[in-house]
Amino acid sequence: MAEQAEEEHVIRIEGGIMKITDLFRKVETITPADAKKLIEGEKAGEVEILDVREPAEYERGHIPGARLIPLSILPSRIDEIETDKTIMTYCAHGRRSASAASLLKGHGSAKVYSLEGGITAWNGAVAKGELESGIFLIENLKTIDEYIALAWALEDGNVHFYDTAKDLVNDAEGKKLFAELVNAEDNHKSNILKAFRDMKGADISLTYLKDVSSKGIMEGGIHIKEALEWINDNGQDIKNMLELSMQLETNSLDLYFKIMKEAESEDIKSVFRSIIEEEKDHLKHLGNLFEEKI
Repeated sequence: MAEQAEEEHVIRIEGGIMKITDLFRKVETITPADAKKLIEGEKAGEVEILDVREPAEYERGHIPGARLIPLSILPSRIDEIETDKTIMTYCAHGRRSASAASLLKGHGSAKVYSLEGGITAWNGAVAKGELESGIFLIENLKTIDEYIALAWALEDGNVHFYDTAKDLVNDAEGKKLFAELVNAEDNHKSNILKAFRDMKGADISLTYLKDVSSKGIMEGGIHIKEALEWINDNGQDIKNMLELSMQLETNSLDLYFKIMKEAESEDIKSVFRSIIEEEKDHLKHLGNLFEEKI
């Protein structure tokens, strides 16, 4: 199994009205060997093993005792998870499970691990060439202004990514989906700017927004260029692109839930509540299409 980098990726955005450092932190991973020791060393039921793949994948084989809640519907069922339990998430290779672990930790689960390499590594196979994006929790944002500004920049990054991905994929259904996601993310950008305007009574500086978005960062805390290079390196396979897109949508949900908690204005909460529901729908569509392709 290919070793994952130990150090954290840190993205620094400076300039304009804010300085944000250490925005993204990797979720905690666990090796298959340590995971087996953890499960064997605990009493039955004390470790929640959460399979976040799609049903068809689960039916082909899963870790004994694993509970199936696909990533595509996890945001809608997150209240079912007991936050006082130790949780281990897993998927096929570790990408979706990192996303799920991040979301769970952001919602109160104190001890969450993502199985490194997924069930592929659990079964002894070697996973190579994984995009070292993880799905990171966004931390140290102190004001709603910072949340809104960063949210806009990440949505803008996704627009560029989905627009390019649309041209890369050969699957007609995939092209249609990515085109729809471009339009949806553009709408989110507009809604985010409206939220800022409603709160401040003025528009945010376009110069500042362009400066932040010029960093080329998209949801997930990775650079657009890096994500597109990863797609090229792994082949323009619709499954790879869908899985990465599911990570991005989940990370955006994590961000918007945080904004909901920080916002004092009910109007602002309403704007992001609407965006959250749209993101949930996107995630479900991505999950359904992914299951059709496996």
